[in-house]
Amino acid sequence: SWGNELVKILSDGYSAISINDSSYVTIKNIEVEGIAKKIKLEDALNNWWSGDKYYNGGGIAINKARDGVTHDITVRDCIVHDVPAAGIKGYNATHVKIIDNIVYNTNWWTVQGTTAVGVVLAPSLDGDYEDTRYNQIVNNLLFGTQQRVFSRDWPKNYVNFVLDEGEAILVQEGN
Repeated sequence: SWGNELVKILSDGYSAISINDSSYVTIKNIEVEGIAKKIKLEDALNNWWSGDKYYNGGGIAINKARDGVTHDITVRDCIVHDVPAAGIKGYNATHVKIIDNIVYNTNWWTVQGTTAVGVVLAPSLDGDYEDTRYNQIVNNLLFGTQQRVFSRDWPKNYVNFVLDEGEAILVQEGN
C-alpha cells in the first residue's frame, strides 16, 4: 500500500488470500472484497449439497501445513468484507495474531459453519508452555456476520437442520 491507501483484492474463489505451508508471514493494509452481495438465497440453497467453493469462499485463510506446523502469522490493519464464508481464519495453525482489522458481512452463504474471525484447532509447537495462549484476536471491529443457510459437516452422513454457526469470534484450541 502507499500512504493511507489499501491494496484491494476482489475475490470470487475459495479464499482471496491463502497461506499454506508458511511461517513468519505478516499481511497488513489489505482490503478483501468478496461476492456475497451478488449471491441470492435461492441459488445458495439450490447448490447447498455440492459445497461449491463459490458459496464457501473466505477472505484470508491460514491453513494447516502438509509437513510441520504453519505458525507465526499476523493479519493486521486489514478490511475483509462480503465474503460468503470466514473473514479471517486460522485452521490448524498456531501463533496466529489477528489484530486491528475490520471484518463485516461474512458467513452468509457457506455450508461449512464458520466465523468472521477465528483460530480453530491450533496445535502446540515444541517449546510452548502449558496453559499459555499463543493465539491473539485483539481490537477487531466485526459486524454483519450471520449464517443464512444450514451448515453441512461433510464427513458425517447426516445433517442437523439448525442455524448453529456464524459466530463473530471463534477460538478452538487444538492439541
